[in-house]
Amino acid sequence: MNILILSSSFPTHENDVLSAKFIKDQIENFKSFDDNVVFHVLVANRSKHSFENNSKHFQLHKFRYFFSGLEVIGNEDIKAQLKNNKAIYLLIPFYFISQFVSTLNFVNRFNINKIHVHFFIPQAYVALKMKKYFKIPFNITIHSGEIVFFVKRFKVLGKIIARKIIFNAERIWVTSENTKNTLLSIFSQEEIDELDIIVSPMGLNTDHLDNVKESDVLGFKSTQNILYVGRFVEKKGVINLIKAFAKIHNEIPEYKLIMAGDGHLKENINSLVKDFNLKEKVIILDKVNEKEKKYLFNISEILVVPSASQKGDIEGMPVVILEGLYYKKLVLTTKDTFCDHVIKNNKNGFIIGNNDSVNLAEKLLEIINIDNNLKLEVMKNAKNSSLDYGSEVSFKKYKAFLD
Repeated sequence: MNILILSSSFPTHENDVLSAKFIKDQIENFKSFDDNVVFHVLVANRSKHSFENNSKHFQLHKFRYFFSGLEVIGNEDIKAQLKNNKAIYLLIPFYFISQFVSTLNFVNRFNINKIHVHFFIPQAYVALKMKKYFKIPFNITIHSGEIVFFVKRFKVLGKIIARKIIFNAERIWVTSENTKNTLLSIFSQEEIDELDIIVSPMGLNTDHLDNVKESDVLGFKSTQNILYVGRFVEKKGVINLIKAFAKIHNEIPEYKLIMAGDGHLKENINSLVKDFNLKEKVIILDKVNEKEKKYLFNISEILVVPSASQKGDIEGMPVVILEGLYYKKLVLTTKDTFCDHVIKNNKNGFIIGNNDSVNLAEKLLEIINIDNNLKLEVMKNAKNSSLDYGSEVSFKKYKAFLD
């Protein structure tokens, strides 16, 4: 069986861990238990990222759509890119046409049995056309608010296209109940109830997490650190995390804040660190690979995921939350991560109502100062709950989704 993965984001080398690595993990989990499927991944060229040779788990293919230095779609979340640089809209037609032609040529060369689409724009429409021309069925994974974003941009036409795509998909995977509810922008509740939908986070490649060797990027072993790993964009709430830490750093002199990632807010973050005189207390790193990320988890006590959904741009249950649970961290997150089915407040982690810096600061202090036995209990519960999203469980879910 040959499955084609269409996505606007996919890790193309070892250090490219923020580019929808959960898709790669999902494939690798599957191949660890079932080697009868061949996965092909078709992704656009990106100016920031080089391409490695094919993995033993999948064949990676790229398509070109513009001058190489300007092929920037997928370097960041496409919604954030469009918001911050309207000129990227000019690239969309070139991207869509090239993806369409490349997919057309691809399915002519290979005996593709199914297409799996990640992220709605524009590859879902490409998959719809492949079904029309070649009778190839397709499934879709919707990760956050891409349906709402698409409909807002294209109004009535967008709603018509979105409905047609979803109705023609064999199955739909959504990463949270809130993501499922975004379908209410194009369907009635009764219509949604008739769709074949799985609601679940993407899961973890726990076999890999167990075996990866950590790589020291800081040179110290103190575990009294607060960690953020992710993109530096508005909906991740990183600005308020800096402000929250500035409010309490004098009360927790032994703690440092470590932030690893990339994004257009990085310059703002560095400026805030300077303004608050936090250079000795806040460590800003670039994107880290899996070895480096494991090291950062191991030297940290608390993982903060301070998401703050923006208008038209909501979270889809960040996988880093599952990683934090698996590594037995004290996970603090906001309701805007829509992680209620994963985090049970005060049991295996902590959820606050919103991303306000005062709320963040107060909750961080509370977590740091709770009884040590309670900390150990939360950490134990965190690890146990993460096993529901481990390699074998994830494989079974994905296999059922593709069958």
